[in-house]
Amino acid sequence: MARCSIGMATVQWALLEHQLLLDTARMVNRAKSKLPPDATSLSFNRRLSAWRATIQSTVKDRKKRDGLLKLADKIANAESMRHRITHSLWQWFPSNPDRLRAYSFRPRVEFQQDHLTFDKLINFAWQIGQINYEMAYQPTKANRDRRVTRHHRAFARAHGSTYISRTLLLQLAGRDHVHLFRPVPIRSDQQGDVERLKKFGLI
Repeated sequence: MARCSIGMATVQWALLEHQLLLDTARMVNRAKSKLPPDATSLSFNRRLSAWRATIQSTVKDRKKRDGLLKLADKIANAESMRHRITHSLWQWFPSNPDRLRAYSFRPRVEFQQDHLTFDKLINFAWQIGQINYEMAYQPTKANRDRRVTRHHRAFARAHGSTYISRTLLLQLAGRDHVHLFRPVPIRSDQQGDVERLKKFGLI
């Protein structure tokens, strides 16, 4: 379970790093300016700084600009924990198997973080996922004027799409045994996905 949560956090962070670059490119394209050199830096902190600077220089709507800068603060706060999860050694304790310790003895980056649990790790992965969601569905002035939330827009997009989760597709194909987790029954809100797959002859 801990390996799953570590992997989930790592995958979510990889998406976040790519979204930073894409969003920086979108903003400079709208402003008809050049991509900051640090937007493609190997240093994550420089890439984040480039995104923050681009927000400040190109986003004219004050409410949207303030919201994105707060999001940049969330990312900066999460980066330290992400670094430790990705680059640490891990230790568990036979007397308390639920307890984990992440640590490193490399010079200049030594650290030790005790009392980690699966719940803490999975919650951190979900926090990164929430940041990704906020980056992907940024509010616009027009949407705020119509009182349409990001959640409503996401639901509207999903309702008319042909997206289906990999987990559900494996279940329907009878290959759910490859998963580490016991498959769950098909929910009523997934029935539309099932019908679409039948229509296209996939099941």
